[in-house]
Amino acid sequence: MSEEHKSHRKFPQAVAVGAVVVVLALIGLLTVLSSVVHLTQRLLDNSAEKEQFEQILFPVVMFDPGTIESPSEMDELVLLRSSIWAAFVSNMEKYPLDSSNRITVAKSDVDVACAKLFGSDIQLKHQSFSDYMSTYFYDEERQSYLAPMDATSILYTPQVEEISHSGVIYTLRVGYMESGNEWIKTLQGKDYDPQPDKYMIYTLEKMDKNYKLLSIDFPEEGAVPGKPVYTQPQTTEEALPSDTAPTEQPTEGTPSETSKDTV
Repeated sequence: MSEEHKSHRKFPQAVAVGAVVVVLALIGLLTVLSSVVHLTQRLLDNSAEKEQFEQILFPVVMFDPGTIESPSEMDELVLLRSSIWAAFVSNMEKYPLDSSNRITVAKSDVDVACAKLFGSDIQLKHQSFSDYMSTYFYDEERQSYLAPMDATSILYTPQVEEISHSGVIYTLRVGYMESGNEWIKTLQGKDYDPQPDKYMIYTLEKMDKNYKLLSIDFPEEGAVPGKPVYTQPQTTEEALPSDTAPTEQPTEGTPSETSKDTV
């Protein structure tokens, strides 16, 4: 076979190989570009970090505690109630709900949740108390609470909209979503877009794997367009005297005193 015929046969093969190389190069380039775009979106969106803070702040935001410069300024029942819910949120697999949407939660877990959320210098005063239409019963003998975990106690859920930090100090702008938004959305359909009722500024300090609440404050005037500074109304709570405490006793066995780490 002549050299001319051989060269004609190699030329189409070379073109085919070259085309494959070009296609593979384009695929590689598109893959890299796609990865860069996804990484950029994750960095800008930081939705996972927002969700983490929303879980941490839920036991506080849900009861609308008002402004504080330190957790030591919070009412003892506000601290206690939020700590009970924080223990539940962090250990839901450990504390299943009964048929009445109640849990029996160990005092030790409530103390651990309080230390992580409010600081180890905060000491809870354990007692039975009323929360709106619900009652939290403290069993001194069993060192545990029989606590309601139903949606009727929830005033707001947090929506973290902005996060900034300097070192271990984190500042969050938190939207307060009314607790009925989910079922309203179900009734009105996917076009329903609920907006926060108000905003508050939360400051937290990172402590190892936990975030300790430092303060709650109003946003500066004009910081949130269309949302005026909110004046917090006073809510009332009442501890139950020992002689009027509910007679209902927890029926389950004494919960484990072993506490689990939270996120």
